[in-house]
Amino acid sequence: MRGPRSFFRKLVSHAVLQCTSCKRQISIRRRWLGIFQRYAECPICSSPTPSRIFSRDRVDAMSRNPLRKLLAIFGCPLYHCIYCRYQFRDWRKRLSDERVSPTYKMR
Repeated sequence: MRGPRSFFRKLVSHAVLQCTSCKRQISIRRRWLGIFQRYAECPICSSPTPSRIFSRDRVDAMSRNPLRKLLAIFGCPLYHCIYCRYQFRDWRKRLSDERVSPTYKMR
């Protein structure tokens, strides 16, 4: 069920859900806060695992945000969310693109 929000929580969260049995609260953040994330995520469902595509798919919906269209001019990569079937451009890397440092040293 929905829980109460303080003034600060109203600014940063869309809703606060509260468990009826354990009284634990979960905040659902507002969509505009996604621009402060380190990695690319879907602007619709906030999925942290978008897939990289190289050409636009004419079947799935494409972002009409003017900022996203400006990113196309600068050549930012095109991403596709497999959960909500949404295409968008973003200047950040995916979480899975982050390189893992090797556990051994090469000589």
